[in-house]
Amino acid sequence: MKQVFFLFTLMICSLSFGQETSSIQGNILDGELFNEPLLMATVSIENTSLSTHTNFHGKFEFDNLTPGAYNLIV
Repeated sequence: MKQVFFLFTLMICSLSFGQETSSIQGNILDGELFNEPLLMATVSIENTSLSTHTNFHGKFEFDNLTPGAYNLIV
């Protein structure tokens, strides 16, 4: 699980600043299985009730967020 978290922290997330809303997008890869996409993993934003699941390509997205810094939990 540490490898998944490490890959996640190295992953490039895009944040749009300078607007009223922003989004977070990214990919989750399984470090133990040759960097295969991690299917249906739960991704949540710390200290909120917002969560989502990765799709079959390991991709996730949060939309309509207030610009700022967020901690993601996989």
